[in-house]
Amino acid sequence: MDVFTALINNISLLFVLSILYGFISRQLKYDTITHKLLAGLLFGGVTVAGMMNPLRLTPGIIFDGRSIIISVAGLFGGPVTAVIAAIIAGAYRYWISGMGAITGICVIIASAIIGVIYHYVRLRRSDTVNLLNLFGFG
Repeated sequence: MDVFTALINNISLLFVLSILYGFISRQLKYDTITHKLLAGLLFGGVTVAGMMNPLRLTPGIIFDGRSIIISVAGLFGGPVTAVIAAIIAGAYRYWISGMGAITGICVIIASAIIGVIYHYVRLRRSDTVNLLNLFGFG
């Protein structure tokens, strides 16, 4: 898959994710475990879909948008959502294996941790959600 096609696929997945997450958030109270579980499953599923259509450099070395999706799961969904999404993504990355599997799993874990940390920063200081801070988060 060429770079342009991989980029379009990942952008499309992010678009679908935002629509479905918005739907879940409107239908369920944010603080409920059901919301967190469904959001985790959604973020994890979209992450796997992105990893199924990556930019392949060599066998086992892939690039995709998993770090974006997992970190956003932590940022907006909190720790439960991030852990569920990370477990799903990590299990899939382990299953596809390859030379970059350990690195890929470490990226998933780091992305979840960064997202959850920023989640708690955002809860303490609502003024942290601005363009400059979100750029730094990215």
